[in-house]
Amino acid sequence: MNHNFEQLYASQDQVWSGNPNENLVKELQNARPGTALDIGCGEGADVKWLHDQGWEVTGIDPSATAIERSAQKCPEATLHVGTFEELELGTYDLIVASYVPLAKDAGRKLKECLNASGTLVLLHHEFPQHQAPEDYLMPHNAEELLGDEWDLEITKKQRAVQHGNGKHHKDDLLLTARVRGHAK
Repeated sequence: MNHNFEQLYASQDQVWSGNPNENLVKELQNARPGTALDIGCGEGADVKWLHDQGWEVTGIDPSATAIERSAQKCPEATLHVGTFEELELGTYDLIVASYVPLAKDAGRKLKECLNASGTLVLLHHEFPQHQAPEDYLMPHNAEELLGDEWDLEITKKQRAVQHGNGKHHKDDLLLTARVRGHAK
């Protein structure tokens, strides 16, 4: 899968709905704020929501146009153009990746970037098994790719997006993961 995210964002005034992901909001609404990394932050709706909840947020996206839009939406966030695989990052209490093509071998770096008691939240569309991309870390293959060092919980979530490029997807898989042996 070849993704040209800059072309996607530069070709439209607004790609996504502009609202934070409803399943992310439900999952994290009672979480204690700390530091957060939003991988593939896009136009910044989740970055802004996390910041408004008290999180110190870093957002990354390979599209400079997307990062510009994120900066307009949430100037308080730390934002970087680049991919998770190529950027030098710190450690975080929360790592969020919503609909992001993370490489199959991203597990090691995710673990390095997650504080000892931190949480990884991975959201992706539910694909029929024969259509699911195998070259990427996805909820359906996370147990195999992340290994037994992680405690994983995967739940199916419905969503109701009325506009934006993701409106045709109605079912998501939500993966919540913590490094094994670390408390919530």
